[in-house]
Formats: sequence, structure tokens, C-alpha cells
Amino acid sequence: MSDDGKNLTKHILIAEDEDGIRRLMTVFFEREGYRVSSFESGLHALDFLKAGDADMPDLLITDISMPGLSGLDLMDQLKRNNISIPTMIVSASQDRKHVIEALRKGCSDFLDKPVNKEDMLARVEAIFRREEGGADLPADTAASILQIVRKIGNYELLKVLGEGCSGTVFLCRKPGTQEQHALKLLRLNVVTEDEKENLIARFIQESEAISRIKHPNIVNFVEFGYNDEDDSRNPYIVMEYFDGKPLSYYIDHHKHFDLATKIGIIRQVSDALSAVHDAGICHRDVKPANILVNTDGKAKITDFGICHLPASNLTMTTEMMGSPGYMAPEYVESGKPDKSIDIYSLGVVAYELLLGRRPFESDNLMELARKIVHDYPLEPRKIAPGMPLELQDILAKMLRKDPKKRYQNASEIVLELDRFKESGGRSRGVLNAFMKNVTESRDWS
Repeated sequence: MSDDGKNLTKHILIAEDEDGIRRLMTVFFEREGYRVSSFESGLHALDFLKAGDADMPDLLITDISMPGLSGLDLMDQLKRNNISIPTMIVSASQDRKHVIEALRKGCSDFLDKPVNKEDMLARVEAIFRREEGGADLPADTAASILQIVRKIGNYELLKVLGEGCSGTVFLCRKPGTQEQHALKLLRLNVVTEDEKENLIARFIQESEAISRIKHPNIVNFVEFGYNDEDDSRNPYIVMEYFDGKPLSYYIDHHKHFDLATKIGIIRQVSDALSAVHDAGICHRDVKPANILVNTDGKAKITDFGICHLPASNLTMTTEMMGSPGYMAPEYVESGKPDKSIDIYSLGVVAYELLLGRRPFESDNLMELARKIVHDYPLEPRKIAPGMPLELQDILAKMLRKDPKKRYQNASEIVLELDRFKESGGRSRGVLNAFMKNVTESRDWS
């Protein structure tokens, strides 16, 4: 029992249809100083929770497979009834598919049968420490899944690289080799049946898009497959593993890059976009989060999940997709994708990288859209007076409201940046600068 009977403040609810296991857990936790309520079914546990007793449990421990209302169904019912309670599931070893589903539904941890009392106590105490903001790190769904699933296709999973709302990215390698890759696994249990078909189609389209392009500044494609390790057959893409962080990380954490490195990143992304466009693909989501950069300043574009392919009927031209802060004015108005919107988005990325802020910002989506369509960005040299005029002009041309007045190909940006570098970054003469400003349309506020 814990010192000073401090566990008496904690209330555990147990839902378990096997009498022996239910009694074992009840007696064990009571001896450890916890208050326990136990029921033989998920339905009875749900009724208890819906009664709204002032002494609400601090933790639910539920069997994953019970007649009437399973542990998974009980978790769904709690969500529907707006009842929030940390949950630990108990399962037989053969229930791995259901354990993974429960973890993805948000359960805090899992316990195998036959129950080991010391392991059970350690897991319960860890959950309580997390809930109280103690030293234990919050439970990570993907990391918990990695404890169960160690292999997908021909690849051994090593660790979790990232997790989004519809997928998880793992570091992996083929057994017997040292070459590492990134494996992106699509999660289908988090979407409705109506959404599933479209999500799979987009995932296949992403694999098709990246398989078309081989470029040093694009995360390269390795293979596409379906996970046969469980019944889900969730699709996955294996890609080159690039040991870098999103450009957004460097911007958000105010990590310092010198001007030459920043220009180098913009140039690399421009060159990559030129290859993307030459393959007939519009990325549609160029933003710092989709640009990986390593400590040497090497950059790679990733995430072609919402790209637009020629002859693709997956997305109607009026369907707007992407990140609002990086959308081009004509895309905001019409939702029609072409390579010009990628060039504008790159302009926003470049502005943000060079100046630490986006051209237009607002917490209100409608106000942001209005600014993008009608307003002009603050002149860069008003924010950073030392910025060379040539670099400001390159930004201006990427960010023109009229797509016909932007660079027509990303390769043109590469050439302009190379010319700027060859000039040593020197500003042009005052007369040339004056004539340029007279002849061009308005660019800045």
C-alpha cells in the first residue's frame, strides 16, 4: 500500500466479465489503498458513469471483449456522452488488432492477460502521474502501437518519426540491411466509410506523384504496399529517410540561419518545384511544415498528399485544399490548381523565412482571405532595412496578385537567385532601382 494511504483519494472503475479476474483486480487495488467500483459488463459500467455520481472514477480499467458492450464500444459511448476518463484496456494476447484500435481511440495504456499484478500497478500509477503532470511523459499512441507492431511488409519498424490525424510515419529498415527509410502508414479506422475510399485514393495518388520524380531536393519514393500484419490492410508508402526537421521548426524556434543559407533553402525548393511542375504535378501545399531541412542547410520537399495530377478526377477543380496562410489570391477565389499557386506559396515561405512573419496573418479565416486577395504585404525593407533590393524584387515577383506577372516557372527563380549570388549580393544602382519601381505594378504597402 502507498505511504500515508494517499491512494484513497483515487477511485478506479473496473469493467470485466470474468469473475476471477474482476475479483483479483478489485482485491488487489483495494489492498493498495485505492477505492474500487467493479461491474461484470460494460453496460453496467456505462450506467454507473452516466448516473453522474459526484464520486466519479479517476480511471477506467475495462476488458476489451465483453458480451453486450465491449471495451471499444464502451469507449465510444463515453465519447458520445461527453464523459472524459483515462482508460486502460485488458486484452488477451491474440487481440492485437483491437488493442491498436483502442490505442487509436485514445486509451491510455493496455494490459495483457494473464494479469501480472506488479505490471498492472506500475501502469496504473504511471497513468495517474501523467494525469497529475508528473515526470512521466504523456502516452503516445504511435509509440504504444510500436510496442505491438514491429514489422510492416518487409520492413522492421524502429521508432516513430511523427503522427498526424490520419497516419503515422515510422523509421524503418529491411532486416539484414543498415539502410533506413521512412514508412508512412495510413490509418483508416479514424475516418467514416464514406471518407475511406477517397483517403485511400489520395494516398495512392501521393505514391504515384513521388514515384514520378527523382530529385535531390525531394524525398524519394521507394515502394507502395498494404499492411498484411493485421486484418486492416492499411496502405503504406516507403520513402527515403532524410534526417532533417521541418522548416517550420526552425522558424517557430527562431533558429538562426545566415542569409546565404536562407537563400540556399529557397533556391533548393525552387529547383525541386521546377521538377515537380515538369512532371505535370501541382503540389498545392507548399509550406514550411512540408519542407525538411538538415543542419547543413540541405532542403527536401515532402508530403504530396493533396497534390494535383494531370488527368486526375479525384479532386474537382473547385475543391480548395491546402493551408490558408500560403494560398495564392486566385486559388482563394476559384480553387483552381496550377503551378502558379505553388510559386506564390513559395513566395510566402520565402517571405516568412527571411523576415520571420508571413505576408498576411489573421485569426479569422475570412479576414485572412480578404487580405490575401486585396491587400499588399509590408515592404520587406521596412522590416529588415538591410535586405538587398534584388532579393526584395525576387520576393515581389513571386507574390504578385496577378499570376501572369509572377515567375512562370520555378526554374526562373533559380536563375534569379544564382545571378544574385554571382553578383555577391550587391544592391543595384539607385537609377536602376528607381526605373524598376516606376515600371512595375504596386508590390508592397
